[in-house]
Amino acid sequence: EIIAARREQMKQITDKLEAGLKEYMSNDVQFKKVLETMAKFHHYSANNVLLIAMQMPTATHVAGYTNWQKKFNRQVMKGQKGISIISPAPYKKKTEQEVLDPRTGKPVLGRDGKPKTEEVEVTVPHYKVAKVFDLAQTTGDPLPELDVPELTGTAENYEIFMDAMRAVSPVPIRFDEIEGGAKGYYDSQNKEIVIQNGMSEVQTMKTTVHELAHARLHDRDIMRQQGLVKDQRSRILAELMRLRQICCDPSLIYENYKGGSAKIDLCIEIVKRAIDGGHKILIFSQFTSMLSIIEKHLDGEKIKYFSLVGQTPKEKRTKMVEEFNNDDVPVFCISLKAGGTGLNLTSADIVIHFDPWWNVAVQNQATDRAHRIGQKNIVTVYKLIASDTIEENIMKLQERKKVLASDLLSGESFADGTVTREELIELLGGY
Repeated sequence: EIIAARREQMKQITDKLEAGLKEYMSNDVQFKKVLETMAKFHHYSANNVLLIAMQMPTATHVAGYTNWQKKFNRQVMKGQKGISIISPAPYKKKTEQEVLDPRTGKPVLGRDGKPKTEEVEVTVPHYKVAKVFDLAQTTGDPLPELDVPELTGTAENYEIFMDAMRAVSPVPIRFDEIEGGAKGYYDSQNKEIVIQNGMSEVQTMKTTVHELAHARLHDRDIMRQQGLVKDQRSRILAELMRLRQICCDPSLIYENYKGGSAKIDLCIEIVKRAIDGGHKILIFSQFTSMLSIIEKHLDGEKIKYFSLVGQTPKEKRTKMVEEFNNDDVPVFCISLKAGGTGLNLTSADIVIHFDPWWNVAVQNQATDRAHRIGQKNIVTVYKLIASDTIEENIMKLQERKKVLASDLLSGESFADGTVTREELIELLGGY
């Protein structure tokens, strides 16, 4: 009975709160304006939120150039640099696919015994670098805000609470006169929290908690001490890896991707032309999953090949090398790290780097498999680079900063913090 009575009391309280909130939301004109305005802003993915925070940690409200004009009647100020994000840009294409029996799910055969095909339109996932701008980079009609009055009143055990805040704060807390109407702020340069003098105990407590959270969440030195920066950099490296895989073949990332890959098409075309010319080919990729996709396409073209990855036993590796150098198998697919050293493949005179390793030394070691003693032909090397993508940007960056480029893909630059935010922005196309 006591529990039932408490539940009834709780229900009455929550019903009153809900009724009061509904009344407030329906009658308060300013509150409605704020909600309507906030609803116009796009909800960005976690990955894009991370990219925005990397480039402009102070960003509050973000929108595209035209959205600021059309939805908020504001203009991006002249000379402002956009924040780079990854934006979906799917497109439709027509393709042939097998007709499936709706009952069995198996291909329907024609009179010639071959599967029937039909032309269908499919949506191909595609992505591009887009630019957005923060509210601080725009001018025009002000965004509606809630007029939140300053808290008043005293608090029980105020001094004990403030002593506890000072004890847990990572930086000193001091009181001062603050210009501009701010109630407090965290000074990242002087490593201190400043609170406005003369506020009520309740408002002072609220402001102190707020600024203490700022100090812990936004100070890079504090984050580094807590091990948070390293975790963030690992997440950034993982996202860069995803972007690079999309450049190779989106199916590496998207399980249900049904579109094609320009790189695959070009690679197979080079291989077929080379075979027609009597050449042997080495195909290097740092992604074993990418090698598997390439091998499926080689199977579809009835092209024989050998495959070597890190898990290939030493005895089998030696046997494949000998056979490749002495028989008519024209293609050798090799994991870059697994085949970077110790192989003599002089029967090959064409090398394809499907997704180039931007550490030049490692890439050259792989190419040298065909340049060993005994090579009598000129060796031609192809590097397949997706234009206007992160691949091309890293190639450009490599020309200026080779040490950074090599460290980038090993993760070393992220671990020690030598990759700057500006360099990461450049990789994403934010020049």
